[in-house]
Amino acid sequence: MMKDIVILTFCFCAFGRGLGVDGARGTTRFFWQVSDFHFDASYNSSHGDPTKMCHEGSVTNSTQLGIFGNYLCDAPWKLIVSAMQAMKDFYPDPDFILWTGDSIPHIKDTDINLEKVYINIANVTDELRKTFPNTTIYPVLGNHDSYPSNEMPYDISISDYYRHILTTSHWDSLLVDDCQKQFQKGGYFSISPHVGLRIIALNTNLYSTLNTLTDHLVDPADQFQWLDGQLDDARKSKENVFLVAHIPPGLFEKIPNFPWFHEDYNKRYLDLLQKHADIITAQFYGHEHTDSFRLLYDSNSTEKPIGCLLLSPSVTPWMSTLPGVGANNPSIRLFEYDLETGIIKRYQQFYLNLTAANIDGNATWLQEYDTKEDYALDSITPHDMQHLVDSFYNIKNNIFQRYLIFNSVSQETSPACNSSCFQQNICAITKLAVGEYESCIAGSKTTNNPSSTQNPDFTTKHHEHDNDFPKFLYYVFGAIAIIIFVIFLIIGFLCRSRRQKVVPPRYAKFGSLSVN
Repeated sequence: MMKDIVILTFCFCAFGRGLGVDGARGTTRFFWQVSDFHFDASYNSSHGDPTKMCHEGSVTNSTQLGIFGNYLCDAPWKLIVSAMQAMKDFYPDPDFILWTGDSIPHIKDTDINLEKVYINIANVTDELRKTFPNTTIYPVLGNHDSYPSNEMPYDISISDYYRHILTTSHWDSLLVDDCQKQFQKGGYFSISPHVGLRIIALNTNLYSTLNTLTDHLVDPADQFQWLDGQLDDARKSKENVFLVAHIPPGLFEKIPNFPWFHEDYNKRYLDLLQKHADIITAQFYGHEHTDSFRLLYDSNSTEKPIGCLLLSPSVTPWMSTLPGVGANNPSIRLFEYDLETGIIKRYQQFYLNLTAANIDGNATWLQEYDTKEDYALDSITPHDMQHLVDSFYNIKNNIFQRYLIFNSVSQETSPACNSSCFQQNICAITKLAVGEYESCIAGSKTTNNPSSTQNPDFTTKHHEHDNDFPKFLYYVFGAIAIIIFVIFLIIGFLCRSRRQKVVPPRYAKFGSLSVN
């Protein structure tokens, strides 16, 4: 009897473990992030001039352009619609969509006005809502979504900009009444999509180095004070927090000493992130158009990562006018997260090979990479991302070279990067404070950086991962596997013996059959 109980208990535990895994999958959810559409209604595929943002040019300079866009220009409507449809095709029923800003093209302020800004944003809003009629969309403003560009207003007593974004640009169709009320105070809001999670959507354009309206203020639109209060309240409510914004803190990885925030704002923002790091499970930004990330460390220990900032690349393929910054392929990002903990488990980056799409006349979006497969990450936590940074120093595994390719969304398939370039990327990723970044850049150069002539031995569709796993563990796991196998053999024998004792006699003759 005791033997039977042991066997049944073992079987129950084994099956119970399987059910537990399936049950855990029940807490897995997905959401999209899409950023930097930069829709240009003046893109002219028939007579556009690439030197003039693909707007209609003179007869001598005009040329036949791709219908889905050009690397020197912003996104035509066909590309906007294609990106949204790809999101729908790959995963049609997400929990929500994070739309991280910038719908306006990179054109001169003299070529646009505030009314056109509102209409442009409305066009993108309406198409996204039409594509996902039953999905909640959480939008944030980008620095180009204001007029003049970068001049994001802070004083609602003299500007009705935020009210018009709600009404004229149709964001009132995306946000519930409470969020609309808060949004009008400075372009930021907070909402809980489900129990245990709070999404805080910020207007970090108020802190931009290019925003001359706010550079003299202590707390533009009182957003710092509001954010601190929201995070305190989230802690009391035992909620995990997703921070969503357009411009990230820190510095650009493509250009040395290029900060995004005014230094005082950058420090105060980082102070708040460190203060509330225990409840902020993930942060989502756009703006750079490149695929990158940032790590935040404990104020008392530069060795302890406590925050992870994820920077999603853009839909627009436009090549920046900043020196040394190239173009990118259009992209969208799908996140997988745990409903209970708020931890990001993985994300998949999808992209459109713009050159191929224009040649074929058909937009075929593909998966560029998966963080589980291509970075070998179990999840997207500060600890996991620190491990990824550490792997950049190992030139044998080509992980840093892989990161460089993904940084341009595979537009640049053999990027060169010498030791200075490597240091520049590492410092931007790990040093978000201006002073710390400057010290990092000025510090000694690592001796094992990837070579500028190193070529990756993988493609963007399938990557071989070098294994840095300790070899002795293979023997340990091998021994464990053998022991488990032997245990199953014993259990199988016991189960068979038990079964033979209770089998009715009329079937006994089959047990005595012989091949002799």
